[in-house]
Amino acid sequence: WSAVPREASITSNSPAQTVTPVSRTSPSNGATGVSVHRETILDFPEPLASDAMLSGDTFYAEAAGRRILSRAELTLDRRAAKLFYLEPVPAGTRVTVRFNGDNVRDARGQAVDADGDGKPGGVAIVTFDTANTAALKGTAVTGHVYASDPVAVGTGFTNRPLAGVLITVDGAEDRLRT
Repeated sequence: WSAVPREASITSNSPAQTVTPVSRTSPSNGATGVSVHRETILDFPEPLASDAMLSGDTFYAEAAGRRILSRAELTLDRRAAKLFYLEPVPAGTRVTVRFNGDNVRDARGQAVDADGDGKPGGVAIVTFDTANTAALKGTAVTGHVYASDPVAVGTGFTNRPLAGVLITVDGAEDRLRT
């Protein structure tokens, strides 16, 4: 998780108001080795407006020079936005996620302070690098796969081996498997 300022004040002719920032991101900005199957999450310290909507121009990701096909959703409590990827995210690639706070209102009707400058609106940008799945010559994965529930043996427990398990590398399931 990446923490950003939790709350900022703005000044106006009316009593002090606060703006709703992006409080955390997952993955964090600058993260490396991120799974190609992981969604992107933005947290807010308070709910967004009950009619808040996320469009493809409001919350999206890009990699390798193009937008990644995705679906954006708000959680039921409207305190988080999630971006689910609908196509494989390239391995070993820099991903840039953008969230346009100008297009999303908080419960008080103000634009979300996406860029953390203490003012309504702005764009949050989160970049991360996905895990590299390039095979390294001379490497192998060896070992055993056990069930998550051990077997009772005498007065103790022992691992229960599983046979016929398929092991794959995230993002390279079609070519790195055993």
